[in-house]
Amino acid sequence: MAKDKNGKTCDKTVFEDSLDEYQGEGEAKVKNVRSAKRRKTVNALFMAVIGVCAAVLVVCIVLIARNLSDKERGREVYDEAAERFDPEAILDEDASQTEDDEIPLSLYEKLKKMSEKKDDTNEESGESGVSLDNLRASITWLKQINDDVVGWIYVEDTTINYPLMRSTNGDDDYYLDHAYNGEYLSVGSIYMVSNCDPVPTNNYNTLIYGHNVVGGAMFHDVMKFLEQDFFDTHKVFIYTLDGVYVYQPFSIYKTTSDYKYIQTQFYNEQEYLDYAAEMKSNSSLYSDLSISSGDTMITLSTCTGTGVVSNARYSLHAKLIDFIG
Repeated sequence: MAKDKNGKTCDKTVFEDSLDEYQGEGEAKVKNVRSAKRRKTVNALFMAVIGVCAAVLVVCIVLIARNLSDKERGREVYDEAAERFDPEAILDEDASQTEDDEIPLSLYEKLKKMSEKKDDTNEESGESGVSLDNLRASITWLKQINDDVVGWIYVEDTTINYPLMRSTNGDDDYYLDHAYNGEYLSVGSIYMVSNCDPVPTNNYNTLIYGHNVVGGAMFHDVMKFLEQDFFDTHKVFIYTLDGVYVYQPFSIYKTTSDYKYIQTQFYNEQEYLDYAAEMKSNSSLYSDLSISSGDTMITLSTCTGTGVVSNARYSLHAKLIDFIG
């Protein structure tokens, strides 16, 4: 028998039970303290996560608002330019739709009609029957704003209707985030690379870049050429002070920015012809056009806007089929 502090005997079992109870209470208190600390830690982490999420949300809202603001500003800037440049403004009345035309004429058909009228004009009268004055005046107005303006690029039934830029100081990145008027703008400009001559026919391949802007701006509508019917029936027009260059697409495909589709310089014509043949073979759509000796082309490049590959691009190649000047 065990004795207590007063010398009285006590039951060992009772003593041990009391000791166990005391230890149990201590362990419970320790567990409660630990549990409270864990809850405090979890709450702190939860609040920290909430704080981070809130901060990310605020940043996202700011970026989205800025993006929307930039897009709206982009529309304003380029709508102002479009008010001064009408792709059909150079057409005279006789080149417009007539009752004899059973189906609506495309812009190219109207331009051809205008060109044929010019050919039929009596040379002795000194009248051309056609005037490019409106065209030249509009481009001259744009060049007064920025001498980097090369001309104007246009595709019917799309939003592709913009000034065409080329950096005279060799800084091709400048127009990735600047408008034709020099204003900072995230949608940038449509521009040809600076190692290309501003006269398209002086290049084997004239490379032209533009952003794929969600909502349809800039080169977003290059994707319309992925449909065979659109690909077959639509052309790319480049207006310059010299006249109008008309291009017919012959290849479109998805690629990456490090592929040689961006090549603009060639050692000789044969290297260019081999390049053109390869670009045509890449096409996801059929075309009966081919590139032969003496032919020139343009390449329109834009990001795909989708997928996880950041350097994914759409490449549209088009052959010069006519010049109207």
